[in-house]
Amino acid sequence: MNSSNRCLAVFIFGLIGKGPSRLSTLIAESRYFVFAISLAMWRHVCDCAIAVRLCGPPPSALWGCILVSASLVACRPQPQDSATSIVFNHVPASDVGGAGTVDTLSGTVHTSQPGVRLVVYAYSRGNWYVQPLTVRPFTSIGHDGRWSTLTHLGSQYAAILVAARYSPANTLRALPSVGGPVLLIKVAPGDTASARPPHFIRFSTYDWIVRELGSDRYGTPHEYWTSNVNVDSKGYLHLRVTKQNNRWTCAEVALPRSLGYGSYDVVLNGIENLEPATVFDMFTWDHAGTDQNRREMNTELARWGESSGQNAEYSVQPFYRPANTYRYSVRKAPLILTMIWESGRVKFTTSGMDDSGRGGSITEHIFRADIPYPESESIHLNLCIFDYGKVLQTSNAEIVVKSFRYLP
Repeated sequence: MNSSNRCLAVFIFGLIGKGPSRLSTLIAESRYFVFAISLAMWRHVCDCAIAVRLCGPPPSALWGCILVSASLVACRPQPQDSATSIVFNHVPASDVGGAGTVDTLSGTVHTSQPGVRLVVYAYSRGNWYVQPLTVRPFTSIGHDGRWSTLTHLGSQYAAILVAARYSPANTLRALPSVGGPVLLIKVAPGDTASARPPHFIRFSTYDWIVRELGSDRYGTPHEYWTSNVNVDSKGYLHLRVTKQNNRWTCAEVALPRSLGYGSYDVVLNGIENLEPATVFDMFTWDHAGTDQNRREMNTELARWGESSGQNAEYSVQPFYRPANTYRYSVRKAPLILTMIWESGRVKFTTSGMDDSGRGGSITEHIFRADIPYPESESIHLNLCIFDYGKVLQTSNAEIVVKSFRYLP
């Protein structure tokens, strides 16, 4: 029912509330009564003075016209701001979407309406997902109308301008219609021209892809800057966490293909300088998503935001199964982290190394359940931060990977 019909219904029910005889009397007393209602409804004549002049002098008819006018004034929709618009400045690439990869969606809002808010959705596999997180469903609009947010990738992206009272859903099968608290919707397809050629870096005889797109690893979307990665004159790989534009940015490199079963190890320096919120991770990850848990296995240095306690762990996914995580402590540097992946099992070891290059075992652990088989996964080296702990990141961080080695 549209607003005009709703108003007419309110008016008629108001008259019926006075009793059938009163309604009959009102209609009989004015030969212009029905005409006055029709004209008011379809031309939105909501001014009492105009309604009175149409209805004529009979007192009861005058009362009826005033009630019609008052009802219409209260019910008629507010005129839309014709100047309101949403413009996309940067649209991420079109992608099947899913966890692990994010990019920046930005634009400008033009509106004179006060108190409006912006909600962004990405479309993937038949659903619209609120961005960047369900706990952060609104995107801030600057004083100049500009806005920017990290979003998971999708085939389409939607920006929705809403009233302050609007409560966005986490997931939608279809976008809402304009009306009520939904003021404007703008949808754009993923930009096929946004795909950039990968940036490679040479380290330990392998060519590694330097991550440029953002990621929601560890639960919060972060940008990844290529400037956070470099190889020095000694051939050591440097991974850094730095603050850029008041946001923490991370670093990651990955091999472009699967190496399969075998032994993987890295030699690390700089672990003693990592803050409680800093996380280093050597892990396998299947970008194609051919396995439910992305074929992920991890050897990590992480306190997860705790000021004290164990600072390292091994895990296979899903990590929330108690038997799939093993925690321990390390203090020495350099460290050797090793993952030996075989059919049906994975063995992790951690060793300390002295100045002569000799290593001593610190701990080891074998997992035999939830072990993936090789397919389209690759090895990744990542330095980022965990934002949900008791202790948050306070300064830039760096870890040095002296070498990487793989033995089939």
